[in-house]
Amino acid sequence: MNIYNLNVPAFRKTRKDLNNPLHRWMIFFDIKSSNKQLKEVIEMDESIKSADKKFNELLSDEEAFHDYQMRQLAKIEFEGEIDHSREEGEIKGKNKEKMDIAINLLKEGLDLNLISKVTNLPVQNFRK
Repeated sequence: MNIYNLNVPAFRKTRKDLNNPLHRWMIFFDIKSSNKQLKEVIEMDESIKSADKKFNELLSDEEAFHDYQMRQLAKIEFEGEIDHSREEGEIKGKNKEKMDIAINLLKEGLDLNLISKVTNLPVQNFRK
C-alpha cells in the first residue's frame, strides 16, 4: 500500500491540466472544487467515476454516513486542539523570552519599575 500526502492548497494555485490524471484526482479530492469541475473529471476518468460511485453508496448507508461524520468531527476537534496547543506554546515562549530579557536588564542595573513597564510583566515576577 502506498500513502501519498496531497498538498491541495498548493494545487489550487496551479494551472489545472485535465489531461493529467493526478490533476483530475486532485480536483476530485478538493472540497472546494465546483460541481461543474467534479462532473467533468468524473465523466473523463473511469477510476474517478468508480470512486465517486462507491463514495455515494457509502454515504447512502446511514450507519456509514454517521461514522464518516464522527471521523470528520474528531478530525476537526483534533486540529483545534493542535492549534490551541500551538498558541499556548507561543505565549509561553514569549513570556519566557520576556523574563530572560527582564533578568538581563536587572543584572545591568535597570530600574525594576521600568523593566516591568517595558515588558508588561508584573513587578512581583522579579522578586525572590
